[in-house]
Amino acid sequence: MIYLASLYSNGCASDSDLHKEIRQLRYEYTLKRLAEFMSEGYFVFSPIAHCKVAADTYGMPHDYEFYKNNDRHFVGLSEEVWVLMMEDDLGSWELSHGIQDEIKYALDNNIPVKYIHCSDYK
Repeated sequence: MIYLASLYSNGCASDSDLHKEIRQLRYEYTLKRLAEFMSEGYFVFSPIAHCKVAADTYGMPHDYEFYKNNDRHFVGLSEEVWVLMMEDDLGSWELSHGIQDEIKYALDNNIPVKYIHCSDYK
């Protein structure tokens, strides 16, 4: 299984309309890439694809601290972590506390990390 790390709440964790819009765009891009990888025959788990609808529907938090233990569990079950190198006006994968924690957790557990350029994001 591949764990797909992607930008979501970095720089836009509030419930303002702008932040909700940016999170939605990030979510949709992650779904697009998830579909591509699955169509290529990879078995991929995306915490953003898995949790966003539940978070929106049931008022769950959008910050990484709430999901940290859950995400680390799935990183630990994965053969690889793939990082979508997403950047926009409000955030960057490099500045995302969640993505950086997932990368460190993977490397600390000898799980390879692959970085994927996202030139078509935005």
